[in-house]
Amino acid sequence: MKILHSLPYYSQLSEHDWQERGFTSREEALSWQNRSCGMACIKMVLDSHPEHTGIKFADLIAEMQEKGVYKEGVGCVHQGIADELNSRNMDAQRIKITDVDKLKRIIDEGNICIVSVGAGFIDGKKSGHLVPLIGYVENDGEVESVIVHNTSSYHGWQWPEKEIEIERFFEHFSGNGIRVRVYDL
Repeated sequence: MKILHSLPYYSQLSEHDWQERGFTSREEALSWQNRSCGMACIKMVLDSHPEHTGIKFADLIAEMQEKGVYKEGVGCVHQGIADELNSRNMDAQRIKITDVDKLKRIIDEGNICIVSVGAGFIDGKKSGHLVPLIGYVENDGEVESVIVHNTSSYHGWQWPEKEIEIERFFEHFSGNGIRVRVYDL
């Protein structure tokens, strides 16, 4: 059985459509490609709500910098993301996920999670990259895999609705995330 919340997909790659994304130049877009995973996650959440859809990516980046949600050399701050979404009348909260049962319960309650993982789920890293966790796959009552939108800046690693085996996910997951209610159940 697959449990999947609908969330529009948005990639960090901006060089191909930099003008549509609101950047002033291809160079500006390129300068943000490798450091905009958090902003891409925020954009996906905003675009899932009709009253917030349509903000250009470059404008979102400028706004998140101005508000301190994005910090140079750090990236997007988890509490800043939660605060920003809450300021837009969404329900968001920083959380710690320590086990599969908590992860499943969060998704079952109509939430997605923006989670801190190692890029590409390789190299043993557990943080440095943010992706929305939007669902899971269950077999005989056991969660086999989670479903994420990978925003990656690496060509070919743009993975909408990518299934990641649960063991692999937890090997590359810091345990930190932002719970965002996307559905009222």
